[in-house]
Amino acid sequence: MWCTRDFTMAEAARLAGIHPVTLRTWVMNHGAAFSERRGGRRWFSPRDIAVIAAARELADAGMPVPDAIDAACRLLADPPAADALALASGRSVRAAGIADLVKARGAAIRSVPIGRIAAGISANCAELFQRAAA
Repeated sequence: MWCTRDFTMAEAARLAGIHPVTLRTWVMNHGAAFSERRGGRRWFSPRDIAVIAAARELADAGMPVPDAIDAACRLLADPPAADALALASGRSVRAAGIADLVKARGAAIRSVPIGRIAAGISANCAELFQRAAA
């Protein structure tokens, strides 16, 4: 289900915590990276929605949106471990663990809990999918 594109743009925006107009803008500029056009609509997978949510966090940490989207796509190619982190500093980001975060204390680095983001998105998508099927 991680890569199955069953969610509309409105659902994706709500699940990712991003304004629909912002998502529309991101899709116009970077849509091929995290959505699919089918039947005149855009469709998103749990992975796509997690990419959007993680990219928003990375952009909030100061990373330019195109770089944030590229980094989130790389980091979320597969479902991450629940405790996975991304360390963001300006234009760079890397996957990390708790030990890396402790070493980076005091630096201008922001940790983004990509594992928790992905797990939350997956759970919310599964719940929404089950409600629709009922």
